[in-house]
Amino acid sequence: MARRAVLTIVAISFALTLGLSVYLQFAERQNTRPPNRTFATLDSYNDFSWPATPVAPTVEPAAPTPSPSTAPVVRIKAPSIGVDAPIITRGLDRAGMMEDPPDPVSVVWYDFSAQPGYTGNVVLAGHVDYHNYGPAVFWDLRKLTVGDRLQVALQDGSSYTYQVASLAYYDAATAPVSEIVGSTPTETLTLITCGGTFNRRLGDYDKRLVVRAIRVA
Repeated sequence: MARRAVLTIVAISFALTLGLSVYLQFAERQNTRPPNRTFATLDSYNDFSWPATPVAPTVEPAAPTPSPSTAPVVRIKAPSIGVDAPIITRGLDRAGMMEDPPDPVSVVWYDFSAQPGYTGNVVLAGHVDYHNYGPAVFWDLRKLTVGDRLQVALQDGSSYTYQVASLAYYDAATAPVSEIVGSTPTETLTLITCGGTFNRRLGDYDKRLVVRAIRVA
C-alpha cells in the first residue's frame, strides 16, 4: 500500500491533470447527493500486475426489483470470482479527494454517488493488493466477464442485482473522470481498482480497471 503522503501527491496530480474545474462545471447531481468531484488514486503497493485488455460489450437492463431503499449499503457479492465482502461508506477528504479503502478486505461505497435502487451511478472501490498483505478484495476483478451477476445488499435485507456490461482499463493520468464516477441515466454499478504495471518510484499502478454493470431484475 502506498504511504499516505505518496497517495496524496499522486491524487492531487491526477485531479489537476484531468481538469477538475471543468468536470465540476458539467457533473450532474444524482439522488440529491453532491456531484462527483474527483477520481483519486485507489491502490497500492505490492508486486502484482497484469496485462491490460479492454472489453466493452453492452447489456440491456431489465425491469428492476425490489423497490428502492435508503438503508445503509453493507455488502457486495460477485459469485463468479469468489467475492463476498463488507461495504463501508466513505466520501471526500478535506482536500476534495476520494477517500481510500482503509484495509485490504473491505469495499468502499462513496456517499456522493447513487444509492443502490435509485437511478444513477453507484460507485464502489477496493484494493487490488495491499502492502504486507498480498492480493486484496478486488484482486480477481479482472476475471469478471460480461453477463456475470453482482449483488449489492443493504442493511434492511434488500438486495440489488447488476449484470456486468463492460470491463475497461484506463491510463491513470488520463482517465475520463466524468464518465467513470459521474451520474448515469440508468441504474448503474461501477467498480474501480488498480491495474497495469506497478511503478516503484511513484508507488502506484499506471492503470485503472473499471467494471460497469447494469441493474437487472
